[in-house]
Amino acid sequence: MSFAKSRPYISIALLIALIFSIIYSPSILPWIGSILLILGLGFAFYFIIQKHIQPYKQKQITRLKFMRNVLIDLLGLIVTIFVATYLGGMSGTWASQYGMWVGLVIGVVVGFICAWAVSKALAQIWHSKL
Repeated sequence: MSFAKSRPYISIALLIALIFSIIYSPSILPWIGSILLILGLGFAFYFIIQKHIQPYKQKQITRLKFMRNVLIDLLGLIVTIFVATYLGGMSGTWASQYGMWVGLVIGVVVGFICAWAVSKALAQIWHSKL
């Protein structure tokens, strides 16, 4: 089995390990969380490059335009993660006064909505000006 075919299985196995470690061995949670974060960001970077590499290989775009497109997508990813994390964390902290689970759910929902809204707004702005 190649690495490309095993990527989803690796992600699912780490996610299952994260869930089971909550119950059985909470001391390894930071390690598994860090591995999942690095793996997720690595996959995002890989897919951003894969999105733009085909036109570059077919000589439809120059190397400069390829690098610009990759950097714009990476900047969009960073802004989206920052805004979703900040606003999701703030709303989750505020909502936790009504209970831990309420704060967790509200934080996750607001984080997802913010990530979606920011990614749509950035796509609209950048693709209209480029």
